[in-house]
Amino acid sequence: LSDIVKYAAENIDVIRGVNFQPISFCGRLENVTEDHIKNGRTDYAEMMKVLEKGLDGQISKEDFYPVPFVYPISKLIEVLKEEKQVEFTANPMCGGATYVFVEDGKLTPITRFMDVEGFVKFIDELSKKSGMLKKVKIVSSFIKNAGKYIDKEKAPKGLNMTDLIINALTTGDYNSLKAFHYSSLYIGSMWFQDAWNLNIERLKRCVIHYSTLEGVVPFCAYNGLGIGEKIRKKHSISIKEWEEKTERKLRDDLWKNGPVN
Repeated sequence: LSDIVKYAAENIDVIRGVNFQPISFCGRLENVTEDHIKNGRTDYAEMMKVLEKGLDGQISKEDFYPVPFVYPISKLIEVLKEEKQVEFTANPMCGGATYVFVEDGKLTPITRFMDVEGFVKFIDELSKKSGMLKKVKIVSSFIKNAGKYIDKEKAPKGLNMTDLIINALTTGDYNSLKAFHYSSLYIGSMWFQDAWNLNIERLKRCVIHYSTLEGVVPFCAYNGLGIGEKIRKKHSISIKEWEEKTERKLRDDLWKNGPVN
C-alpha cells in the first residue's frame, strides 16, 4: 500500500489522490471459505497501520478522519450560497481520508500543521448563525479567525493555507477548490460490505445509491449482496432476443463499431 502512495507523491503533478478499496466477497466469486472470510480481508484500521509502517510514520492513523467529519463544511457552504449541498453523512466505518502535502519527497499530512478538529468545530458554529446580515457576519468571522487554526511554521514552504481555505469555503466553486486539490494529495478509502460483514446501520446511512427499476438501492446492498445482479438479470435480454424484437443489428445500431460478443 505504501508503494502506491509513494508513486502518487512522486507524480503529484498528474495524480490528485489515492482511494483504497477493500476486497469484497461478491459478484462472480464462488466457493468462499471460512479462511477467505477470516484471513482474506484488510479492514480500514489495518490499512492505516500498514501505511504508517510502510511510510515510516510520515502518515499515521491519527491523520485520518471518517467521511461525516466534513459535514459542517457542506452546511456552511449551503448557508453562504443558499443552495442545497451534498451532505456526506455516511456511517464513520464506510471510509475516511486525509490530505497530505509533498515537499522535497516528504509527506506532510494536513493535521501536522492545522488543528482540523478545532477548525471544523468553528465551521459548525458559523453555519448555525442567524439574524440580519448573517452571511456578512459569517464571512467576516471566517476571514478573521480561520488562520488561528494553522501553524505557519510547520506548514510546507510556499503554502498559504489560510488563503486557500478562505477562498475555497467562501466561494465554494470548482476553481477555488481546485487550488486546494492541486496543492495536496488525497489519501482515502471506501470500505465496502458483503454478505459476511453486513451492517444494517451502515446501509441506513448510505450516501451512494443506485436508482433502479426496482427502486433505490444502497451501494453495498446492490454490489455486495447480489441485488444488482438480480435486477440486471430481471430487466435484461440477450443480444439475440433484442435483435429479433427490434429487427435491427446491435453491431450497426447502439454499439456501431464497438465489439459485440
